[in-house]
Amino acid sequence: MMAVAERLEAVLAEQARFTQGRGVSAPSWLRDLRQRGAARFAALGFPTVRQEEWRFTNVAPIADTPFRLAEKTPTNAADLTARVRIPDTAARIVVLNGQFAPELSSLDKLPRGLVAGSLANAIAHNRPEVAHLGQTPWEQAPFVALNTAFLEDGAFVAI
Repeated sequence: MMAVAERLEAVLAEQARFTQGRGVSAPSWLRDLRQRGAARFAALGFPTVRQEEWRFTNVAPIADTPFRLAEKTPTNAADLTARVRIPDTAARIVVLNGQFAPELSSLDKLPRGLVAGSLANAIAHNRPEVAHLGQTPWEQAPFVALNTAFLEDGAFVAI
């Protein structure tokens, strides 16, 4: 079992690796948001059962699991397509290891006025909706702060 300081140090080291690698090409506002998320997670740490909101949830098994950023890996669409298929749906968004998977997603029947796809693509194309990222009150939410520290891709839906 790792000490609390070691757990936080390992997560923050992975965040630094991410920031210096894949995260380096992000816009400055996103790099700043990630840094604020990492700093807030460092201040909050993993929640414990001593905190009211977490009194019934022991996250020690999560905290004790070695934290590694999921690598971007190509998917074998043929193997996964049948698993993610939902009959008679207008659209399907698949996120695999935190990355939007276009080869597994089906967005060709979207109704007019609905935009869906990759969050990373929306950020890269300066969609006005991405200005809302980081607006969730995460100052007291350790896992939201942690997620913000690694914000890169996911599902994007705008109505």
